[in-house]
Amino acid sequence: MGDDVTEHQEDRRRMADKRDLRRQFLTMVARRQRPGAGSILGALDGRNITLEWWTDVEQALQAIPHAVAGAVATNAYAPPRATGDLDMVVAAMERERAAAALQAAAWRHVGSLGGIVQGSAWEDAEGHHLDLIELSEPWATEAITAAQGNRIAGLPTMPLSYLVHMKLMAGRTGDLFDVSRMLGRASEDQTQRARAVVNHFGNAEDLADFEQLVRMGRLEREPGSLEGSSGSPP
Repeated sequence: MGDDVTEHQEDRRRMADKRDLRRQFLTMVARRQRPGAGSILGALDGRNITLEWWTDVEQALQAIPHAVAGAVATNAYAPPRATGDLDMVVAAMERERAAAALQAAAWRHVGSLGGIVQGSAWEDAEGHHLDLIELSEPWATEAITAAQGNRIAGLPTMPLSYLVHMKLMAGRTGDLFDVSRMLGRASEDQTQRARAVVNHFGNAEDLADFEQLVRMGRLEREPGSLEGSSGSPP
């Protein structure tokens, strides 16, 4: 019992430290940010790039509730950035079934994911890389269920609202920039749904950081030096 209490206290301390670092980072970025994205806005919007092996993973896990997350999901809501890897989310209780399904489809387990992310890394015979992320948070089942009706390029994709919350809580630099990019292009309705998820599952500090990321994303959408340019060299 004592060990459980100590572990719980340590988890809370780590989360508090993470929130503090996130706030410092957002304060710094907000101070230095200027209008404009540094690229031609809309040039890549709407492009859905699906690799054949991603569909193979989807078929291997078809009997297990799952959802696409990571860069592939982010690309559905913001101008795509190059990625060859795939992050697939399952509920923690499904880890053994998911692992068995991947092994049956000739995927090889190569290790556990590091840091705060729980899950495992996998490779196929052609060297494709898959991260199987295990979620045990209260919102996980709800998010994965919602993804089944949110198929993008045929893949069940984490809805924007839950993806924003997931990345906000991860708190890594790349995740926070992803949140800003997605919210900068989200409709008011999408933004409100994401706000409701953060408000329900997070705390006041999480919501304050969410609002800061909304402002940062919208500032990026304001006209900058490259807005409206032809994209051709001078």
